[in-house]
Amino acid sequence: MEATVPKRTRLWRRDNGAKVFEIKVDSVGPFLWSGGTSCPPLVGSGDAPCLPLVCSGGASCLSLVRNGGATRLLPDETRDDALARRLLNYATAPVDRTLATKNGERVIPRSIYINGYPNPQPLRDPEGKILVSKHDLREWQRIEDDENYVFAYEKEIQIPDECISISSWENHSYPNCNTIHELDTPAKTLTGEYYYVASGGSNDVFHVLNPGDQDVVLKKFSPGRRHRVGIPHTKEYFNFHYDIVRRDALVMERLTKSPHVLPLYGHCGFAVVVPWANGGTFGNALETINSEGDSGWHKMSSVERLKYAVEAAKGLVDAHDINVVHGDLTVNQYLVRNGTLQLGDFNRGILLRKNSSDPNNSLCTFVELQHFAQMSAPEVYKEEPKTSAIDIWSLGSLLYHILTGRRVWSDRKAGLARDAIIMGKLPHISSSILNSSDPVDKILKDALDLCYIYDPSQRATAKEVATFLDNSLMKLS
Repeated sequence: MEATVPKRTRLWRRDNGAKVFEIKVDSVGPFLWSGGTSCPPLVGSGDAPCLPLVCSGGASCLSLVRNGGATRLLPDETRDDALARRLLNYATAPVDRTLATKNGERVIPRSIYINGYPNPQPLRDPEGKILVSKHDLREWQRIEDDENYVFAYEKEIQIPDECISISSWENHSYPNCNTIHELDTPAKTLTGEYYYVASGGSNDVFHVLNPGDQDVVLKKFSPGRRHRVGIPHTKEYFNFHYDIVRRDALVMERLTKSPHVLPLYGHCGFAVVVPWANGGTFGNALETINSEGDSGWHKMSSVERLKYAVEAAKGLVDAHDINVVHGDLTVNQYLVRNGTLQLGDFNRGILLRKNSSDPNNSLCTFVELQHFAQMSAPEVYKEEPKTSAIDIWSLGSLLYHILTGRRVWSDRKAGLARDAIIMGKLPHISSSILNSSDPVDKILKDALDLCYIYDPSQRATAKEVATFLDNSLMKLS
């Protein structure tokens, strides 16, 4: 029987030993099914039943289930046809020439593959083996067999020969791949218990529901869109990308004892498993607008704002205590879990090193590849040798957000904000806050002064800022 295919949907069929259906959906397609609502009326042939497209509430996302059940998400991308064919594994037929356009550029929509439809056996081949591309197998085997693999730290920061690791744990990795496999994401994709949540600069984030147990998040490392566009898929990942995920997992594992850092449940390859933060990012907690038009910041009490400031500083203290520089401190790197602020995502984390040529084993500075953000310290923009003090300036920018309810330099474009920071200017604070009689506002302003010091050698340490805030909170309590 024939069914109506929803608008903005194109449907293809390919026979290659098994029935495979590819559904290309525009990024604003009307597919929001999540198990509890009615299924979209999609068909591939006259006898094909309704196909369940698993998405999260309101998100225009579809999961990709390839042969063998390897599951990943394809974000909308501008790509050439040759790359699109490789990306979509659609070599037996030309890519459709009527793909949607966005600002005049071709867009590859999100896709889903199902094997053996309408009697789907999408998870394994007849022999019960997971199907993986030959290229992936070769790459995994090469890395696994390479006893001389050097964690490619030098790809991101410049390290002099005399700068060596401070602790032996920094040079190891403890993957726990069984933790990833036990999540059974291919099956959970079909039941609506595994779905895409969001993407950041380095990760795609998926929520994994565990009825009767704790929900978790599966973070999958993914190079940024600008990096992916226009390059062959075989060149998207390099050895140093493995090291980015290794460091992220290693630091979180080392800091599991800290109540102010998100704990690690496991990692393998490009994937990391952490607990689900039921309060979302701290940025969302501050900025989400309710039905009455008030932001989360407006609804917070003064003491609650100070409590979050204390927890943010303590998370940074714990990272600095093991000689780790976060390097990308923003409100979205903190998560609200069970009412407590926890620092996570150390993808840009820097493991400080000691100078072996110095009898006192002083810490080496580092020169990072360009990473400009409006929360960054002056020395970041000036590309000068850096220390852990870059995190203190960024902590000040976070405290500014807690104090004012606005992101730092939100009134200026990024380039103008950069110029202002280099010249030593500070972000504007309204007179109502400067003259406020609220003791918390006074405390946050004083803490801000500890962080916003132009000379990094004169800035307060994370412990000094945290101690000041914690003592102030105890006095108020």
